[in-house]
Amino acid sequence: AYNVFDGLKRFRHETELDLLLEVLSGNLPEELHAAQMKAVETLRKAFAEADAKEHSGAAEGTLKRKGVPAVLRKVFPTKSDAQLNALLQALDRDQLCLSPEALVRYADLFKEDRDGNTSTFIQRVREQGLLEPRDFVIQCELELWSSCAGSPVSAEQAMAAISVVDPKKPKTEVGALVAAGFGHEAQSSLALEETVALRTFCKRLLRKAPMRTGRPAKDNGTKSGRRKRISKLSVVPSQAPLSPATCKGERETPSTPSWEPSFQHDGARGESGAGAASRAPSMSSCSLSFDAPRSASTRLGGNVTTARIPKLA
Repeated sequence: AYNVFDGLKRFRHETELDLLLEVLSGNLPEELHAAQMKAVETLRKAFAEADAKEHSGAAEGTLKRKGVPAVLRKVFPTKSDAQLNALLQALDRDQLCLSPEALVRYADLFKEDRDGNTSTFIQRVREQGLLEPRDFVIQCELELWSSCAGSPVSAEQAMAAISVVDPKKPKTEVGALVAAGFGHEAQSSLALEETVALRTFCKRLLRKAPMRTGRPAKDNGTKSGRRKRISKLSVVPSQAPLSPATCKGERETPSTPSWEPSFQHDGARGESGAGAASRAPSMSSCSLSFDAPRSASTRLGGNVTTARIPKLA
């Protein structure tokens, strides 16, 4: 067992191994893998449907590059424009798209080589699926710090924070997430005045792998502005040169400093206890920054976020 965990930690820059390590460590649920696979299959079907529509009902296995942004927005309605642009850049690199009229052989994106490696595009899809629950919990923690400043969190405060981060999330889902964060099986057994340490709440919440119901606030807009927002996506293929990391399918080097954790997962190095709890998070310090022997950068949206992944207990 030790050798298995050691190998996973050494090669956790691979999204699949990173997820496996997180599941075995108890940080994320096993269902997240099934959700990723379902998203990939849904994307495959959406490409085929767009292909058939573009070619008068007869799918030819190709799709014009300029039609890809609409497909991605349909499949991933809660992703930000920056996240979708990151996927589009990966697709351009895989398919060497040089113009909006270039034909995308979308079936090639879903193929695996004999070693089980997928295209950079699919790796980015799965990578974002792995990072989105972490980002959601980070945003919730930042919101909670503004009201509790490190003191125990009440259930009422937790519900308010989740509703601010994701205003479109139904109240039943909000209640279920808060109940899980407080260690309850059902919301009915949760009292609004009940409190729990912020660190404990965030760790429990992460184990539920919460996802957004609506798009981030900065991407929201009116229905009349939908066409304008779609146009923000990269219709014209990126001409950016490939980095060695991208060519190898690895996560790229971060261009922004990593977030320092205000709490660490069990067994992780760093400050903990009262010292950690007294330090409020900011854009340069956040509890769900992920500490690991090797700092791997990840793209969450168009902005590079360094996910220093938690050291195994």
